[in-house]
Parts: sequence; structure tokens; C-alpha cells
Amino acid sequence: MGLLRFLLALSVVVSHTSAVSGYKLVGGVIAVEIFFILSGFYMALVLNEKYTYANGGFKIFVGNRFLKVFPVYFLVLFLSFFVNYLDGSGIFNLNNDIPLAVNILGLLTNVTLFGQDLLHFISYKDGGFVIPDYTRQFGSNSMDHLLVLPQSWTLALELYFYVIIYFVLNNKYKVYILGFILLFSWAVKVVFYTNDLISSPYSYRFFASELYLFMYGVGSYYLYVKVKTIKFHPVLIGLIYFILMSIVVYFFLILQEYINLSITGPVDIYYKESIYIVFILVVPILFHVSRKNRLDMMLGDLSYPIYIVHLLIPQLINILEIKKNPVTLLMYIIISSILLNYIIQKPIESYRKRRVAGSTPIHRTLS
Repeated sequence: MGLLRFLLALSVVVSHTSAVSGYKLVGGVIAVEIFFILSGFYMALVLNEKYTYANGGFKIFVGNRFLKVFPVYFLVLFLSFFVNYLDGSGIFNLNNDIPLAVNILGLLTNVTLFGQDLLHFISYKDGGFVIPDYTRQFGSNSMDHLLVLPQSWTLALELYFYVIIYFVLNNKYKVYILGFILLFSWAVKVVFYTNDLISSPYSYRFFASELYLFMYGVGSYYLYVKVKTIKFHPVLIGLIYFILMSIVVYFFLILQEYINLSITGPVDIYYKESIYIVFILVVPILFHVSRKNRLDMMLGDLSYPIYIVHLLIPQLINILEIKKNPVTLLMYIIISSILLNYIIQKPIESYRKRRVAGSTPIHRTLS
């Protein structure tokens, strides 16, 4: 499933930069939301098959999530802050009359990630905080301008989900709780759509309206529990993987030729939801046939570095006055992500695995 994650990361890059050889892939919005589905799948997987059997499971789980997200984030955050300072962009291009409370809030959200999504719903005006009726009602006073890494608001949603899902999956009433969360999130989404709040951030950045996508992923994991009992011949596994990934690649290349899924209009909503349902069904099979594929895993490892570094690299290239086109820019981003992976992610990943292996197993029956 690593190639899928790699393509999703490239889709976000292309949506924020420019099309490569005319291809826009699936667009940033749908790529991010499929990432949420995959996050739900992976968290259900590790919490059912790894951390729930470990003594001190919550402590290890939280520590490992921190190690997965923050080391790469902090490095890119520091580099982006420095680059913004050099070219006078980002937070160094804001008005000087920003209240102290706003600056402090911006600092806290940049460092902790928590609350970054909420900055899209808050503006400051006349020295105070206001909640606009629609996104960016007050232009440059919208507080999301305080984010050093604008794309990292998605990580805030991931962190909220991590906390929620740990306690849900460790509760004997988890089936009912998961069902309630799914219905609640659907209801929030419907309320937004029926009240013409179909533009970002209400339909795209609000945690309650995105939570159902994580639940989709959790449901997809329980389908995988059934799928993994099927024994495939190694040759058949390779054939299934090749066919599925060929379809996925083709889907990524041709989708926006037929429908613009970068927007969230009423018509697109039905197409998006249909696509998500298909992914719920495909992901268990794709994971089952690709989980031991080394090349696939290597590509998957690059998805997070690509996502987190892709806005920094164009800035850096402009400062250094390096010539670029869409292809070379993409190459620079991928090379940077490879460096981040091998310098930071790989050593930390080894340590994360040792933390889990070193925990004391305790007997537990899954409910």
C-alpha cells in the first residue's frame, strides 16, 4: 500500500505547485481525505495487533505517535521559519499590529500542532478574536496565516483521532461507539452541506465533519481481518498487487480529466463518497498483498516527508535562484524526502520498534 500513499503525497504536491506533464492526479482535497481513511486503517491495525497487548500500551502508543510525527515536523518547521525569514514571506509578511495574544496562540499551535485546524475558523479584528461566517471573511486577518507550515493542519486532525481511537478500541462497547461517531460525523457533514457551508474550511478542515473518514478506515481494517485469513499463492499475490496498483495508478492519472475533485460542490460530493467506499473495499486486499513488498514499503515511507517538505523546497529553490520546472521541482522534493527518511525517520523507526518489542506482554482477550 506504500505506492498508494506515495501517489497521494504526490497529488498534494501537484495541487500546491503545478501539473506534471499535464497530469493533476486526484487533487489535494481527495488525496488528504483518503489519507484520513488510511490513517484510520493503520491505527485500527496497530491498536488491535500491537499496542493492546503491551503493558503500558497507552504510554508506548502516545510516545511512538510523537516519534512518528514530530521529529521530521520540527526539523522542517525550523527550516521553513528560517527560509521565511530570509525572503520575508509567511509570518514575516504579516501586519505589525497583530495582537500579542494572537502571536502567542500562533506560536503554540506551530509548536504543538494542536489547534492548527481551528485557526482557519478564527480571525482577529479591532484587537480581538472573531469567528467569521465564512472562511477568510477578514482577508489577511484570518489566523491560519500564522502557520509556518500551512499544510500541517491535517496533522492536528490526526492527533485528535489518535487519542480518540485508542480509548474507543479499548472499550468493550467499541462497536456502538464507532457507529455513533460515524453517524454523528455524517450528520455534521450533512448540516454543513444543507446550509451552503460546502466550501473550506467547513467541509474540509473541521474535525467533526472529517471524522467519519477515519471511521471508514477503521471499518476497512475489520474487512482486512477477514481478508487476511485467505491464503494466496505467492505468484497470485504478485499478480493481484500488479493489477490493483495498475488500476490505482491509472485512476490517479485520468480522474481529473473527467471531474474536478479539487472543489467540494454538491455534485462532486457524491463522486467523492463513491470513491471513498471503493477504497474501503480495496485497501484490505491491497494491504494484504503488499505488506511484505520491500519496494512498496520504501515508497510508503516517503509519503510523510514528501507531504511535510513540499512547500519548503520551492521557497528554498527560489532563494538559491535555481532553475526549475514541474518535473525538476518534483525531483528535488522527492530527493529531500529520501534524505529526511534515511537521516531521521529510519533511525527513529528502529527505536520505535524496540520500544514496542521491549514492552511486557500481558494476556488480553479482544472484545
